Parts: sequence; structure tokens; C-alpha cells
Amino acid sequence: MRSHTVLLFVCLVTLAGFPTPSFAQQPVATIPQRDPAALAILTQATTALGGPTVLSQFGSAQTVGSIQAVPGTSINSGTFVWLHQFSASGFQFRSAFTSNGQTQLFVSGSSGTAVSANGKVRNVSPHVSMALPPFHLPAVVINMFLANANYTVKALAKMQIRGITANHVLVSLDTDVVTQAVTPEDWYFDSGSGLPLRVEFRLPNPLNATDYTKAAADFANYQTAGGVLTPLLIANTEDGIINSTVTINSVQWNYAVGASDFMLTGSAQ
Repeated sequence: MRSHTVLLFVCLVTLAGFPTPSFAQQPVATIPQRDPAALAILTQATTALGGPTVLSQFGSAQTVGSIQAVPGTSINSGTFVWLHQFSASGFQFRSAFTSNGQTQLFVSGSSGTAVSANGKVRNVSPHVSMALPPFHLPAVVINMFLANANYTVKALAKMQIRGITANHVLVSLDTDVVTQAVTPEDWYFDSGSGLPLRVEFRLPNPLNATDYTKAAADFANYQTAGGVLTPLLIANTEDGIINSTVTINSVQWNYAVGASDFMLTGSAQ
């Protein structure tokens, strides 16, 4: 089982055996580029998904659903509960995944990114969590791009995605060499409706932020949850090969959270 694959929302157990590497995060002399054409595309998407007024009312969400693995891949099928707290400056998360009677936890807490699996709690390099914003809530992620002027956003040439003409926006956070390596994302939006069709992103090696595989999430079956259009079906691919499908059963916005929800200490919790 490859360490890159397990980070895609599911088999976090593999990470528990890795040591925590140390990276010197040197600032880079890069001024964020805020392409007006790209900002217009992101604004259209935010409006289509529910509007900035609605989104501004939310600061957290709990998402419940299941993951169906494609036979022959290294992904396991199971159920999940994803808890996120978010703002313009970033996000915190607690991901619980249950498969074959065992539950693994992956958290981003202030005490450090950590995994609880097989009865052990281990720290993980924070660059791992940087690469995994709540893609299943595209309205939240896109709103963060608009609200945070540190993100570079560029409009690229239109492409065909699943037979649909799509606007293409490249997004990245270039504050240091690590974020520059792990945060680039290619977003594709239906040029008519403005809805996100796909995001392509990087799954970094836990031991080396500059070593990564290419992954993507394709969004489908948008339904309204709390006034926000949310894709209830997400197809995950790695290196162009589909490995799992996520089905979202419910999204509860403004779910009550505390700082301890995003931390693991001591034995597995």
C-alpha cells in the first residue's frame, strides 16, 4: 500500500509507522498573483454554490458518508465522519474512517498533525495536511481562495471535462518552499453554471514534500445542504486511475467544535 494513496480521505493507518521529518520552511520572494479573470471565475462559482452571504454564516461542518473502493486498488471501503473548522486563514480537521471494524483518526490540531491507528498515536509532518483542504465542500475551499489574498490564482485555457467546456483556474499558496510544493491545485468549473467539475491536486510523500503523486476529485450530484450546493458523489483518481467513490449522506453546518476535537494525545482515541 503506497503512502501517497492512503491520504486520500481513507487508509490513514499506513502513516502511523512513519517518523516525523523536519523541513526548513524558507520564505520565498513571491508576490501573490491575483488574476482578475480567475477571480471572476471563482466568484461565479461561489455565487452558484450558494453565495458569499450564505457562506459567511458558516465556520464549521460535519460530513458523514461512505467510501466504495474500486476492486484491485489499495483503497479500503468503509464509512467516514469528517469534521472541519475553517476561516480565510486556513482550516482544522478531524477525519475518522471505519473499515473492517477498525477506526483510524487523522487530525490537524495545534499540537501537531497526527494519526491514531492500530492502538498508536503518531505525529505526521504538517505538509501532509496542507495538501488536503476539505475538497468535498468546494464552496468552502473556493471561498477561502477569494478571502485570502495570499493565494495566487491564475486563469488558464478552457478545457473539456467530462464533455463539458470548463473554465480552468490554477491556485497555489506560495509563502514558502513547502507550501509551494504541496498546495498547487487545478480547478475546473462548468463555464455555463459555474459549478466545480473537478479539482486536481498533489498527494505528498509524508517524508518529502517535493515528492508527490497526482490526484483528482470529480464532483457530481449536487444537492442543497443548508443553503449550499454540495456534491454528494465524488470520484477519486490517482495518476488518472479511479480508485474510489465517495458518497455523502449528510452535511451539518456550524457543527459545535472545540480545540480538543482536532488533537490526539496519549494512546489511540
